[in-house]
Amino acid sequence: MSGEPVGNIYYGTSSWTDQTLLKSKAFYPADANRPEQRLRFYAEHFPLVEVDATFYALPSERNAGLWAQRTPDDFVFNVKAYGLMTHHAVATRSLPEPIRDMLPADAAEKTARFVDICDQFGLPVANFVDVPGFVIGTDAERAGTALDKAQTAVSARRDVLETELRQHAAGGEQTAEALRACAHEEAELQGRLKRASEAVTGAEVAAQQVRDSAADTERELNGLAAKLGLEPQPAAEPLPEEEREALNQRVERLIRRREQLGPVNPLAKQEYEEAVAHVEELETQREDLESALAELEGLIKETDRRIREAFEILASSGVDAIVQAGTDLAVADLAEDAERSLRRPVIPINTATYWSSLRRSGIDDRCAGFGSLLAEH
Repeated sequence: MSGEPVGNIYYGTSSWTDQTLLKSKAFYPADANRPEQRLRFYAEHFPLVEVDATFYALPSERNAGLWAQRTPDDFVFNVKAYGLMTHHAVATRSLPEPIRDMLPADAAEKTARFVDICDQFGLPVANFVDVPGFVIGTDAERAGTALDKAQTAVSARRDVLETELRQHAAGGEQTAEALRACAHEEAELQGRLKRASEAVTGAEVAAQQVRDSAADTERELNGLAAKLGLEPQPAAEPLPEEEREALNQRVERLIRRREQLGPVNPLAKQEYEEAVAHVEELETQREDLESALAELEGLIKETDRRIREAFEILASSGVDAIVQAGTDLAVADLAEDAERSLRRPVIPINTATYWSSLRRSGIDDRCAGFGSLLAEH
């Protein structure tokens, strides 16, 4: 198989270091025992490979560069999307350090992480148009409505003053001063209302975040209580400060230990059970093979014993030589010992056939260990 695609169809496997592929020992040569050697060999036979490690952690620039150097220019890496990009839970420790440092310590809730990341990179989450009377929150709506009414009253007052200015030219300067004062008052009123609206909006957003956090905490508490078989009841009294601090420190230690474990394989237990079952099956097969081998060795010994007995019976009858016929019986290894004990030639048919073929081919070599025919003639 070559590493070229078939038309516009690219084919390959999931990872060039897949354990099933390595354990089979049917693909990589024996000297390809390092990942870079396996990648080069793999790229000679396939035009594409899936990279699944990128689901758990973003690849380093160095590793990505080495992959490219060890493969042809047209080789394709089908990179699996990072877990956060597909709304899966991924440990924040797997993020690059510059991005991880931008996140606050409590940025664990998905929405908070999304907003924080957008803020760090200056990405707009939403745009609100400043429409009087349309702002977030009940108190803010009232403030916006009051601002709208005030603007209407000021506009009406300005219209009256402008009319009076046209009717009373002599008092024009006084009216102009009143208009300027009114405009200044309007600007101050708008500024105060805007600041009040922003404060109310910020307070409501913060309150909603607190409510969301409390709801998440309650769900986690209910889940933990269910696992422990307890009722999720609130304590009669708040925890003492020292006990609360000790529990917080314990939780922080557990979080650090969990992060040190790195990405967790959710199928690890299933894979372990399958591996144990496979080992048990292999152990059973090994025991069956050992039992069959012992039985076969016993059968061979019994067959040899019966052949020797037959040779002794024949020798006792006064024959000059013993010729064993039947090519399906292995007697060549017994011939030399039988000749020494019986003191007469013992010629197995397979040995005679081999001897005849050698001599007819002009090969006169002698061979010890299989009787006098091959050793002396």
